[in-house]
Amino acid sequence: MKTLADELDAPLAKVLELDRERQVLWLRAGVGWRDGLVGVAHVPADRGSQAGYTLHRDMPIVVTDLERDTRFSGPGLLIEHGVVSGISTLIRAGEVPYGVLGVHTTDLQDFSEDDVTFVDAVAGVLASAVLRRQLEDELLTTIQRLERSDEIRAGFLRATSHELRTPLTVVTGLAATLRRAWHELDEESLRGLLDRMVVNGEHLQRLIEELLDIDRLNAGLVSAVAEPRDLRELVEIVLRQADIGGRALTTRLEPVVAPVDAAKIERVVDNLLTNAVRHTPADASICVEVTTRDDDAVIAVSDDGPGVNLDEPAEIFEPFVQGRERAADPTPGTGLDLTIVRQLTELHGGEATVDSLPEGGTRFEVRLPRSAGGAQLPPSRN
Repeated sequence: MKTLADELDAPLAKVLELDRERQVLWLRAGVGWRDGLVGVAHVPADRGSQAGYTLHRDMPIVVTDLERDTRFSGPGLLIEHGVVSGISTLIRAGEVPYGVLGVHTTDLQDFSEDDVTFVDAVAGVLASAVLRRQLEDELLTTIQRLERSDEIRAGFLRATSHELRTPLTVVTGLAATLRRAWHELDEESLRGLLDRMVVNGEHLQRLIEELLDIDRLNAGLVSAVAEPRDLRELVEIVLRQADIGGRALTTRLEPVVAPVDAAKIERVVDNLLTNAVRHTPADASICVEVTTRDDDAVIAVSDDGPGVNLDEPAEIFEPFVQGRERAADPTPGTGLDLTIVRQLTELHGGEATVDSLPEGGTRFEVRLPRSAGGAQLPPSRN
């Protein structure tokens, strides 16, 4: 900017960036402006300002006397700095213009065609730099996405190799025992072996169903039919059927009505309870709440277990992600329960979050809109 201003003997130079709505041009860089204006000052992007007029005409605009120019007025940013003459030109960066480059003087100055060509050339250099930065940002985003895909793939292989192999190994081993020695076993032993086969088969079936559910949710094939329901009643249904392994349970359940798909919200609560049980010791305590906050209904499940240890807490809702403390766990689990929680919550127009508690433990919250207008719910059930 300083080189441009010095070359044209102009005390003021600026780069204005057009916002996404194409309503405002923000002062992103410049010389000669009052302290604190860069990054804060802006001008309208309509034809009423010199920069806006330049944007709409898509050509260099030369102003000899701003006060006498009838094509536009000001704007205030130029008037406040005593601008009299100037040149402005478009910074073209791809199909959508990036913004406007301008140089201004505080006394009358007749700019030559060479001056205009020079300013336009500088704008071209700036446009190339903007395009290069945009491409670098897109490349970085792509690289991060690929790295994340690799992490998820590795997590999938690691988690499912254990989660699938263990019940399959048990079922296969028990079946082999039955085939070899069934005639030597009494009725009680036979029943015990069969019960273990059923438990492991159900575990395997649950994992496969979770994988299929994630695939359907990601493909947009799952919808929700919302009806006004008392969330307290839905949570109580889940609590009556839940197995929390003897852990202490406290509740704070207020009557809160919200438009929800009852079966899907029951599954959200069940998954949160299952996650709390899986990641807390047998002497831990679990608290379940149904409350309101602002215009939302809130379902919360908290515990006093070891808590989560993630650089970004939201990552815990990604499939096959566990806290760092479980990275070396030989039985890491899949993390699909929480992924389903997040996606079913978002299906209702809500948000799922997690926080570590100051006194230790973890709190998962599901916020749901209490009005049908807050949720984007498809009209049919799949």
